[in-house]
Amino acid sequence: MTFKHFISGAALLCMSFASCSEDPITTIDRSSDCADICKQYKSCIGTDNYSESDCADRCTDMTSEDKTKRIDECQDCISGKSCVSSVFQCTDECVGIVP
Repeated sequence: MTFKHFISGAALLCMSFASCSEDPITTIDRSSDCADICKQYKSCIGTDNYSESDCADRCTDMTSEDKTKRIDECQDCISGKSCVSSVFQCTDECVGIVP
């Protein structure tokens, strides 16, 4: 692989993320957290009408530093909890991320 190919690959990778100015690890972490949050939310509400992918897309689009912190807090809060515990204990952390 030449240096030119490396730079081209890095540029393509950068364009595939939300913003080249954002750390790719943050982008990947947010995407993973959003997928987990939305999957658990859909499982808890027990309906097939809820679009997990639409939820994850909305969540992943929350790119500000404050929103990324909130997504991390929500994910940390719901991790390993039952649906009932998540609803009662994580409302403050997850409000605005899931309906």
